[in-house]
Amino acid sequence: MLIRPPTAGDVPTMARIELEARVAAERSWSPPPGLRARSPDEAADGWRARMAGGAARVAVSDLRVVGCVAWPVVEPRGLPELYGPFVDPVHWRAGIGRALAAVAMRRARLAGHGRMLAWIPAADPRARAFARAMGFLPDGVSPVGPGDRLRRVAVLPASLAAGRPVGG
Repeated sequence: MLIRPPTAGDVPTMARIELEARVAAERSWSPPPGLRARSPDEAADGWRARMAGGAARVAVSDLRVVGCVAWPVVEPRGLPELYGPFVDPVHWRAGIGRALAAVAMRRARLAGHGRMLAWIPAADPRARAFARAMGFLPDGVSPVGPGDRLRRVAVLPASLAAGRPVGG
């Protein structure tokens, strides 16, 4: 597997992977009422915007994009936000999501950020376990955010800049 910056040609695949991963994940929990699914065009536009700042990566296996992640700085306090990782459901449980999240966390640390924010669906036990394994913990600011999402923050230690692994 190779992790690299995305190209404009990757955007439709990134959007498809995000939407398919969301649908597959939601089979194990019930999304809150009124949560509207994004269209492929909306997802693609979102990826283009996140790519503009250079804070996005894709995972490639057998010459095909199989996952994507971004970490744009979007919060008023200036924290990068982990967006994803999204992995093609066919490739789940292969370490791709962990590798993408670790790269995002390392790149955020290299950019000078000491913490990273993630919003986790409150009803999704798999996402909560993944976030916890990657070091995202409650920070006491807001227990539940928009769309019944849990706010979690990970400390990005200086050792990340040296390439040491994230998570346990």
